[in-house]
Formats: sequence, C-alpha cells, structure tokens
Amino acid sequence: WRFEFMNEVGVDAGGLQREWFQLITEEIFNPDMGLWLPSATNQMAMRINPSSEMACPEDHLIYFRFLGRVMGKALFDGQLVAGHMVRHLYKHLLGWPVMFEDLELPDEDYYKSLKSLLELDNVEDMCLDFTFTENALGENRVVDLIEGGSDKTLTNDNLPDYLEANLMYHLMDRVKPQLKELLLGFYDVIPEPLLTIFDFQELELVSL
Repeated sequence: WRFEFMNEVGVDAGGLQREWFQLITEEIFNPDMGLWLPSATNQMAMRINPSSEMACPEDHLIYFRFLGRVMGKALFDGQLVAGHMVRHLYKHLLGWPVMFEDLELPDEDYYKSLKSLLELDNVEDMCLDFTFTENALGENRVVDLIEGGSDKTLTNDNLPDYLEANLMYHLMDRVKPQLKELLLGFYDVIPEPLLTIFDFQELELVSL
C-alpha cells in the first residue's frame, strides 16, 4: 500500500502510513459513528453495536469488512490501530472458544446477574424463560435465546443450557452479520494458519 493525503505534500516513508492507520481506525471506532459502543465495564474497550445498521443503514457491513482488512494489514505491517476491542473479539479472530467469563467485560452487571442464578436453590422462583429483553434506540424488544424460548421455563435442570444460550446470543448471534464481515476482512489479509503463533492476549497487545 502507498499513502497520499489529498492536498498535502508528503513522501510515504512510514510516517504517512502510521498516521493513516491512526486516523482511519479512530474514526471507525468512534462511538458517534454508530458502529461500535464502549463496553459497560471498560469505556476503552469497544464492542460491536448490535444496532449498527440503524446508524449506517446502507453500508455498515462494508465498514466492518473494511475494518477487518485494515486490522489485518496493520498486524502484517507492524502498525497500531486506535481501537481496543473487548477480549472475546480477539478470541473470535483466532478461532478460540469463548467462555462464560467473557460475558463480564461487555456487561459486568448482566454477567453477575446470570452468575447469581447458580447460587439459587430453585431458579424456578425467578419465573424466567429463555428470552432476553434488549433496548434498541429507546425501544424494548424481547428476543428468543432459542427457538420457542418464550415457552421454555428456566429450571435447575436446564440452567446450563440457559447460560450457554445467553453466552451464544450476547457474544455471537446478537452481532453475527457484523462479526462475520470483520472476520472475513481480517482473513482476506492474514491467513488463519499464520495466527497460530498468537494467543488472544498477545494478539490484543500487538494490535493496540
């Protein structure tokens, strides 16, 4: 890649490249753009906005594919990006499994409320079903965590399934289209086999 800024005279000897990666990723990760949101636990760790389509209705997925390519190119060239993602997204890039504890960083309060169910003698007293109520631009909507979730009552026997369904929805299904494009863009530049030298913590560090 060669970089040239419009209406500016500059030789691409590395400085323009660094500035380009900085400016581009600052803009894409900017919450005002509507593609990303700060996590509830750490304002510096960004999570995908499930409602990104409302912010950029015509091209929000194009931006995620583009960002994936930019992140891959930055890693390949030893450049830094201006956005720090929540931990489980680095696991997705590496194809690592996400764990229940990964729910804590995006939303600590919800993670604690789910974890507290494990301490109850009888979870049926909570009168819960396999649904989740989320707020999108000020409007609440009920989402089935599994097919027919509103008709499935939470019990002690199916509590592990309930926790797994929440994990899958919050860290994958809720942002599946955006996550898919981010991964495809990243793999456009970095072949998956080359990523085996990293664990998710190392990938997070070299991308900051």
